[in-house]
Formats: sequence, structure tokens, C-alpha cells
Amino acid sequence: MIIPIIEMHNKKIILKTMLLRVDASHKIGLGHVMRCFALAQAWHRAGGAVIMVMRETDQILQERLSAQGIRVDLLNGVADEISYINKLVKQNSVDWIVIDGYQFNSNYIRSIKEKNKKVLVIDDDATLSDYSADIILNQNQHAKANIYRGKTKARLLIGSHYALMREEFLNKQNWQRDFPRIGLNVLFTFGGADPQNNTLAVVKCLIGSLVSEFHDMRIRIIIGGANNKGAMVRRMVEGIKNIQIYNDVLEMGEHIRWCDIIASGAGSTVWESALYQTPMILIPSSDVEKKIAVEMMELGASMSCLNIHESGFQCAIDAILNLSDDYAQRVKLGQTAGKLVDGNGATRVVDALLNFIN
Repeated sequence: MIIPIIEMHNKKIILKTMLLRVDASHKIGLGHVMRCFALAQAWHRAGGAVIMVMRETDQILQERLSAQGIRVDLLNGVADEISYINKLVKQNSVDWIVIDGYQFNSNYIRSIKEKNKKVLVIDDDATLSDYSADIILNQNQHAKANIYRGKTKARLLIGSHYALMREEFLNKQNWQRDFPRIGLNVLFTFGGADPQNNTLAVVKCLIGSLVSEFHDMRIRIIIGGANNKGAMVRRMVEGIKNIQIYNDVLEMGEHIRWCDIIASGAGSTVWESALYQTPMILIPSSDVEKKIAVEMMELGASMSCLNIHESGFQCAIDAILNLSDDYAQRVKLGQTAGKLVDGNGATRVVDALLNFIN
């Protein structure tokens, strides 16, 4: 059970506003927004207000954020972004600015920090030359503090202990998986946008295998709201009884708990699957995701298809078939992954923000 931060410190805390600068699109996906969403929910639970500043978004995502009490500000037509954000900070008594995205370089972070006291950067790979931040959050299992040596004086929050998970996962964070002897429920999900079109590729491969290998399996495919190949995928599987398509789901945890095996990208879904001790086959779509997939594989917490775009998706199909029959391997993968996260990462991050002293 997550203890509210205000009670945890046994004193009255008046929280101000958190401003999150993050983007989402078909090209970059929704992962950065979703983990910021989790942090925003945790800040909101502790009594604070949240503004999310974005370059663009779709109506469904904006409505979902707004329904959670998050104010969404779009930068359409804004010429001087830094000045605009500084103005928002002043007008709304912003306490913390959070920056999340590979498009934000060292100069951008430095410009934000110059006129603002508290800046948190959510990072994945320490690729910038320097970080003018007060706190850096890197929730990846492969991350180590020494990758930031000489680049920052910030406090570091490192590792999956700080993995950001949305509230939909917290209600069932103590749920325990039952591992069937044969794993027949298979879930495919490649994020809200799937810019690499992995969903389309895996469906093409599945259709060629369904007559024999996948005849007894029950398959769910999640299509995110920003996936521009969604209609094509739906047409391709129309009439195939053991494949179900789910569009832009709000309760991802329900589908992860349903499945016996998940094949997914190696982003935030990794920690969501780990929370539910889910046997994973990871299909990375970027260099950062590849590092996550390698680390998870080396820990014995997942299987991985690291070069899927060179070898083809038959690698994933073969891995699913083998894992379906291998009860002991599924138990080992699921239980090992389950030890990496507990669902309380966002609360720990908010706790660090509240306790921060310049």
C-alpha cells in the first residue's frame, strides 16, 4: 500500500504546481508522456497541481490527461518557448519543472534552469554533455550513477526502484500471477504510436503461422491511439477468431494480467509487465530500448529479439512457441522480473522532490 506523502512526513505540506515539458507524436511515441503522466498523478495525489506543456497532442490523449486534473498547454504558435514557460512558472507558482524528451539538449535545460530554482530531468542514457538540473531520474535497470560523472552536480535517482507507473497499476500491485502449464494467452503491444510499425509486421508474421502453430492460442493485440497503421491491422485480422484487437486501452494492466506471455517494446511496458511477473519477449525499437532488453535478458528477467528488423519477426514467433510450452522458463522469467519493481517508484520520486534542499 502506498502511504500518502503528506502523512509520511507527519507535517503540513502545501504543494505548489509541477510543470512538465514533454512531447508525444507518431514519430517519437507516447512513452515520455505516459511516464510523466504517472509522475503527475503521484504529485496530484500528494495535493499538488499539474501543468503539462506539449508541442502537440491528439484529442483523446488531451481528454485523458484533463480527466485526471492535468492542465494541458499546447505550444502552437509560440515563438519563444523558454519565455513562455518562464511566464507560466511565474503565473502559476510552479515549484518544480520536469523535462522529459530526447529533443531537449543541454542548452535548453540550462536556459530553463537559469530563471527557475528546481528542475528535474527524466533521462535514459546520459547522452548530453552536461545537465543543469537539480535532480536527474533514470529509471532504467541498466543505468549506473557513474554515467553522469563530470556531467552534473544533480542528485541522482537511478534504477527501476524509481520506475514511474500510472495509477491503473497501483490498485493491483500486490496481485500474484498464476502460471499455467501451457501458456496460451499471448499479448502484443508496441506502445501508443509504434513508429517502427512493429504491430503491422508481427500481424503479417502471425497470419502465416496461425493455421498450425497458433491454432490453440488466444491472442490480443493492443493498438495505440497514435498508431497510424491501426486501420490496416484491423482489416488484416478481420475474421480470425483467436485474434482480438483492442484500441487505445485505458486499463493496460487488465490485459497484462490476462496474458501468459507478452511480446512488447522495451520501454515503460517492461516495468508494467514486471510488476505482474509477466514472462516477456522484448522487441526493442531504439538504442536505449536495446540496452534495457539486454540488461533484462542478462538478469534472466526476459527473453529478447534484439535485431528484429534484420532477422524478421519469426524470431518473436519462435520465442513465443517455445515459451508457451516451457513452464519452468516462464516461471523463472516472471518471478525474476517481479523482483525488480514494486509500483511505488512515482511516490519515491515525489518524496525526493518534497525533501529536496537547494
